[in-house]
Amino acid sequence: AFRFRATRFRPEFGKHAGQVCQGVEWHVLDRRAAGALAVGLELLQYARALHPHDFAWREAPYEFVRDVPAIDLLTGSATARQAVLGEVSLAEVQQRWEQYCQEFAQERRPFLLYPEAS
Repeated sequence: AFRFRATRFRPEFGKHAGQVCQGVEWHVLDRRAAGALAVGLELLQYARALHPHDFAWREAPYEFVRDVPAIDLLTGSATARQAVLGEVSLAEVQQRWEQYCQEFAQERRPFLLYPEAS
């Protein structure tokens, strides 16, 4: 459901602005296929394992919030960060996120204007 391709790019801004960087383009071939978030976390775990001295989370304030790491704000909780750090299993993360999705689906149901597609 995914395709990965090596790439090179030169960021226009940020800490690597103007430098040629190497990376990976991630193409999602089937957006309905499960697992994109888990694959992303696995890639982060792998990057951290390969480069433990270079891997770091953003420490500067994000969206004017100083006491919560940016990754936690972006993912909605500390769960993703904890998984990358090996404090929580990927299976547990997947289970928590599936539960959140089911709860959200139930909460939003009364507010839908149109029937859900099956």
